[in-house]
Amino acid sequence: MDIRDVRAQLAGDYSRIEVRLGSQDHEKRLQDALRVLDAQAQTPHGALISYIDLSQGKRAIVGLISGARATTEGTDAGVAT
Repeated sequence: MDIRDVRAQLAGDYSRIEVRLGSQDHEKRLQDALRVLDAQAQTPHGALISYIDLSQGKRAIVGLISGARATTEGTDAGVAT
């Protein structure tokens, strides 16, 4: 079996988030993605995360909901996606 693009859809409070794992080291990449999510969920943009991409294996790319805006300390801050 040739698996090149493994993805996982999270459940519960994070069911809107997809984790892109790529073709190898799935367990390690999933653990890394969950660590990134824990850190990023505490930021003002945490509620806007739509995916975490670790498919290249070197770094995590955090994608945000397209066109979304986050409020930071009472002001509107645009979010580039």
